Amino acid sequence: MSATPVAAAFPMRMESLVSAGTITEARGEQYRQALTEAFTFKVNWDGSEETPAFAGV
Repeated sequence: MSATPVAAAFPMRMESLVSAGTITEARGEQYRQALTEAFTFKVNWDGSEETPAFAGV
């Protein structure tokens, strides 16, 4: 599934943090994947499925 428009905005922010040395490239990718998963769930949620718990990155 493709990223939602909101999640699609985050890669640029992650790239900025990586470029600044604030986070590693691997950590930025982990955040991107976690955000995409969270936004995808929210967009597709049917109202009855149990919401997942976030274990962190």
